[in-house]
Amino acid sequence: ADLGGVFWVKQLEHLLIALVIYAILMTGVLLQRSDSWWPGTIAAGALVYSIAAVNQFSGAYAWENIPYEDIMQDKGQHEYREEPGVYVQPEMQPGA
Repeated sequence: ADLGGVFWVKQLEHLLIALVIYAILMTGVLLQRSDSWWPGTIAAGALVYSIAAVNQFSGAYAWENIPYEDIMQDKGQHEYREEPGVYVQPEMQPGA
């Protein structure tokens, strides 16, 4: 089985979680070191956005299984050509 899709999605999830951790860290650093609270507030806005991105990514995509209705809708949109003849592997023919 090909696990490339699973690993790719997990990498993206981990990247988004790392982004949340980084935003938390930077918000704290900016709030601690700045004379004003504006830089920390702006960083907190990025934190809210990154948490929303994690939540959206977690539930927005049906990448593991495609709904049957989508497959049937897609089937009517494409033209399929008939292949003439039948392929039989030469080793499997009688008398080979």
